[in-house]
Amino acid sequence: MCAFQTGASYATRGNCLATANDAVRERTEKLLLSFVELAARWNAVIVFGSLQGRLKDEPDRVVGEARITRAMHTIGEQATARGVTITFEPVNHLEATNDFFSRGGAAIAKGDWAGAIDYYTQAIALDPKFAIAYLGRGIARERIRRCNETGSHCGSNQKILRTRTGYELMAELYP
Repeated sequence: MCAFQTGASYATRGNCLATANDAVRERTEKLLLSFVELAARWNAVIVFGSLQGRLKDEPDRVVGEARITRAMHTIGEQATARGVTITFEPVNHLEATNDFFSRGGAAIAKGDWAGAIDYYTQAIALDPKFAIAYLGRGIARERIRRCNETGSHCGSNQKILRTRTGYELMAELYP
C-alpha cells in the first residue's frame, strides 16, 4: 500500500482549509484534488491531517469545520468518482501530542533530561501508541542513568553528543 501524507504542505507552504484566506483555501483544495489524481494512478490512500488547519488558522472551531466540510465535499466527490480512499488524522489530538513531543525534543537539546521525560510522558498519556515518544523518553532516562553513573553534569554530556561519534562518546563516558 502507498499513502500520501499532506502535512508537509501545511508546514512549508501554509496550505490550509480552515483559514479565512480564500486564496489559501482554493490553493489547498486544488492541491488535494491533484493528490486524488495521483492516488488514483498509484492506487494509494491520502492521509489528510494538517491541511485541515489548526486553531491558530481559525480560532472559531465551528467556522473552521464548516470550511473544511465544504472543501471536503468537493474533494470527496472526486475521490469517490476515482475510487480513492481518503483517511483523516485527528488534528486537534495530534496537535497536543505533538506539542508535548516537540517540547521533549527541545528539552533534550538543552540537556534538560528530567524535563524531556516529563514532556514525553505527557505525549504518551495522550497517545499510548506514539512509539517515538517512548524512544525519546528512553533516551532521556538513559542519559540520566549514565550521568549518575559517571558523576558528571548531564548538560555537559549534551555537548559531547553533538560533536562526537558514538565511539568517542563511549570513550569519554567510560574511560
